[in-house]
Amino acid sequence: MKIAIVHDWLVTYAGAESVLTQVLDCFPEADLFAIIVFLPKNKRHLIHNKKVKTSFIQKIPFAKKNIIISIFYFSALFLYIG
Repeated sequence: MKIAIVHDWLVTYAGAESVLTQVLDCFPEADLFAIIVFLPKNKRHLIHNKKVKTSFIQKIPFAKKNIIISIFYFSALFLYIG
């Protein structure tokens, strides 16, 4: 059975990311998805060094500096188009 774990974004290691670590402990074979991942290299071991599948927002040049703005901008854009 395939299992997918979806997290909003991985930028810092705080409360939600600590829960994510526990979920990954329970499901080590699960695929991990997030909108963006800018977790520092020294914190990657906390998500078991898993390869995270990200959205297209990860590749936008200003995404790292303006995470919230870029996510809400593209969300609003898709709502407007849809």
